[in-house]
Amino acid sequence: MAQPKTIPASTAQIEKKETENKNFADLVIDEQTIAAAIREQDGELVSLHREVATKKWTLSLGYGYATQWQKATEKDEISNRNGVFVLSLLGNTTVGKSFVTKRLLTNTEYGPQLVDENKMESSTTGNINCFESRAPKDLAEKMLVLDYEGEKGSSFPLMLHARGFFTERIDLNSDYGKERCKAVTEYFPKLAYVLSNIVIVIGTEELISADFLSRCYEFTLSANTNISNIPYLPVLIIIENKCSLVKKFGIKDVTDEFFYIHRQEADDLKKYFSEIYCLRLPHTGHIQKVKGVRMAGEAVVDEQLAALKNLIADIILRHRERLITHVQWLFLLERVLASVSSGKSVSMHSLLSEITSSIDNGNQSIVKKMFIHLYFNRDLRTPEFYQYCRNFAMRVLSRNVAIKLLQQEETLSDRFIRDTCKTEMLLMWKILDDYKPCEARYTGHGTSVSGTSVFCYQNKGSHPRHRTSEGIKNMSWITSLFGRPSTVVWDGDFVNNDAEQPSEKELEDFTNLTREFVNCFKQTPEEKYVKFKTLLQEAHIESRPRISQANLCDCCLKMMPRNLEEKIAYRYLRSYLRLIETASSVITICKSCKNELNMISLTNRSMPVSCTIAEALVTEVSVDNTISDDDDCAICMADKKDYTLEPCGHHGFCFDCATRMQQEYGFCPICRKNIESILKSKNA
Repeated sequence: MAQPKTIPASTAQIEKKETENKNFADLVIDEQTIAAAIREQDGELVSLHREVATKKWTLSLGYGYATQWQKATEKDEISNRNGVFVLSLLGNTTVGKSFVTKRLLTNTEYGPQLVDENKMESSTTGNINCFESRAPKDLAEKMLVLDYEGEKGSSFPLMLHARGFFTERIDLNSDYGKERCKAVTEYFPKLAYVLSNIVIVIGTEELISADFLSRCYEFTLSANTNISNIPYLPVLIIIENKCSLVKKFGIKDVTDEFFYIHRQEADDLKKYFSEIYCLRLPHTGHIQKVKGVRMAGEAVVDEQLAALKNLIADIILRHRERLITHVQWLFLLERVLASVSSGKSVSMHSLLSEITSSIDNGNQSIVKKMFIHLYFNRDLRTPEFYQYCRNFAMRVLSRNVAIKLLQQEETLSDRFIRDTCKTEMLLMWKILDDYKPCEARYTGHGTSVSGTSVFCYQNKGSHPRHRTSEGIKNMSWITSLFGRPSTVVWDGDFVNNDAEQPSEKELEDFTNLTREFVNCFKQTPEEKYVKFKTLLQEAHIESRPRISQANLCDCCLKMMPRNLEEKIAYRYLRSYLRLIETASSVITICKSCKNELNMISLTNRSMPVSCTIAEALVTEVSVDNTISDDDDCAICMADKKDYTLEPCGHHGFCFDCATRMQQEYGFCPICRKNIESILKSKNA
């Protein structure tokens, strides 16, 4: 049956729709812009896209992530343990983010693409691009400058359009643009806040106007949604760009002016940042007489940016001890993207603890990881839940201690067991003390989303100030303008009523449980595994396959510009080889179409199977799902695996794949040692 035609209320709606679609379709893309877009794609760190099936906006690693990883894992970089310092630049479209980004770089040739304002037909920068630079004053730290896609723009950025980012997408209309714009506003401020040492917010409004203050609050409230346990707050730098030359300049003077004009509202911002600075940049093309003195905008910009670089150098020196390495930051980025995309709460203390902890296979390290896995699986971590997780950790520790004691079975005594249990329990109690939740109650203005009392619940190890564990509505007149609940930060020390050390009864219970485990394991060794499985089941910890989205299937790869394949080959190789190491526990899916992949190869081609991501998540994964035949090469899965890499001895590859790894890549995919030769092995 034919569908009835709908008659629009007016021709104005049709004209508006045609104009919006025309703005995207009729963008003039010349060869120079296309070349610039391809260059910029090399620095694309994070990509925002909408899944075709679910219509959900998600964040994924961009093409530039592989470049960053390669730089961070080179031999000279691995031996260099200097930290990485990260700057993020945000603001609405056309405020000049890319201009400031370019001027902050040591080598401006590799900065973002700049477009003449008179010729600008849309937003320029798309997604999040990363540019590496030396730190000011030749400091040892590496500096990463992140240029973010502009908010409140056309949502069809010129650079993405130039490289065909939208060509394969259907139903591109005003709704798509509005949804992308909303996703940019929701996701990007949060990433900047948790991943950066300095956040630079740029605007063209008057710095002393209420509009600019509202812009700063909008960023702050959006960035602090679903974020908790932040041990180190970023520095905020506010820039009024393209201002008049008659304005006041100088970082100190402009900062004092900002806080004097806005008073209490500006002071509230200080609770969300470690420091706040303000400066102004005039339009570079302006020349004006000010109090009888002829001033050139370009000269003033150079002077102010030089002062900004000096400020950045000072901040690096003050924060040097808290910086993490380039590799650690890339791991952090990957973990944060996964949490933000899934809508889960991001606990920075947990993530930083995970990536900065030393490699230790001892009892304490294993038990701590299991505690963290259970504890941070819930967004609201109350004191009662903390005690539940700690009790679980102590039972796991008791089992591990029992196994350790059995290694000295011949010399065991009751006193030795008691002393060992006391030492191990006190040490674990102290380790888990960092994760105790703050019990301070919020008594300020506004109402909670749940309608109940709200507490801080931040970890003891990451508690610079109190922070509400859920959003507060109508906290103040300025927050009520945004129509959504927001996290509130207020001053105060950590509050917790839990004991600093375990009681005598708790020590006795731990010792008795350990004795029971010792006797049980002595009689039935298999109970070591049975008891461990029982503990996991009681805590509702189940094994779930990990999902890798670092690959593209053959169909999606063909849709990419041909000259990009060579540039991202290293990324594919790294992700494929990582899959080999953990083939039994990883589901690999195409980053673009989300189909599961059942074959990998060094030709950057992967064969999809008819299984969507939703189906893959509930599918049991075994070795047979990933590797079809034990005699097949782990790379191409076609030829026989009868060659070994020398001198490391890792095997499982056919002649063609082993030869290609030796000639083109030069290192073993598992241990990264140089390949000197390949050797045929009868039982490889």
